[in-house]
Amino acid sequence: MNNYKQVLLNLPLILLTVILISCNASQELKEGTYTSTEKSVDLSIRLYGGNKYKVLMEGETVVEGIYEIKDNRLIITDKKGSHACLDNPTATYRWKIKDNEVTLMAISDECSGRKAALTSQSFIME
Repeated sequence: MNNYKQVLLNLPLILLTVILISCNASQELKEGTYTSTEKSVDLSIRLYGGNKYKVLMEGETVVEGIYEIKDNRLIITDKKGSHACLDNPTATYRWKIKDNEVTLMAISDECSGRKAALTSQSFIME
């Protein structure tokens, strides 16, 4: 009976811990496809194995590169593609996730086109 009371007394703390872990896990960028919430543009970002990414516009790949997630930062480096920023290939972003909607905010990006495309809209993971 004493163990039962101890568990009941600790239940709120256990539940709070589970909730915080769940919230924290949902705040991570994961492999998958993120599609723009902007209906006038068919834009997607696909993060996949080997820390690679693609940007697709109207279903066509327009940028390919590599990414790294480090200290809650998304570091991307364009490697090729018709819309790749080869003069300033590397950029760093932070993200915010709310209700499965991802918003990117530039920390450093010298490519104005990429920066505008990634920060002017939100993305939903498919």
